[in-house]
Amino acid sequence: MRDALSTAQALEALCGAGRERLGAAVGVVGGLRAGSVALGLIVGGALLAVLVGAAAAGILIPLGLKLIRQNPAAGSTVLLTTATDVIGFTLLLGIATLLIRFLV
Repeated sequence: MRDALSTAQALEALCGAGRERLGAAVGVVGGLRAGSVALGLIVGGALLAVLVGAAAAGILIPLGLKLIRQNPAAGSTVLLTTATDVIGFTLLLGIATLLIRFLV
């Protein structure tokens, strides 16, 4: 019998690919609309990386909590939200810093 954690992991693996494509499409449309390909690459790349990072954190945090014999449902929400916010903010600013010479 499968537990809830393995079922959630299976669903994440099935649904994850569509979100990455959506992130790339949002970046391309935003870049075309703003008239800047570099801006589209920054936004799309950051969205894509955040989705991948959030998916990895969403799998690793509950597994880590389960490994130390803590309830994954109790601590995952706060840790996952924090990890996703930190990853997203860092990647957006990092990619923008690397590509700023193409924006101006």
